Amino acid sequence: MIKKYQASIYVTLRNSVLDPAGVAVESGLKQLGYESDVYLEDRLDPETFFNSPP
Repeated sequence: MIKKYQASIYVTLRNSVLDPAGVAVESGLKQLGYESDVYLEDRLDPETFFNSPP
């Protein structure tokens, strides 16, 4: 039996932090159609995830 992991990621931008990387991420998310925070869920196969190159 292969175990699988579930990842839940909640991405939000802080208004108090204005750095170039954060501005780039915000711009990219808006171009993809996201207006505010993003919530992602995915199932990870540990054999593929932990043995893949960085």
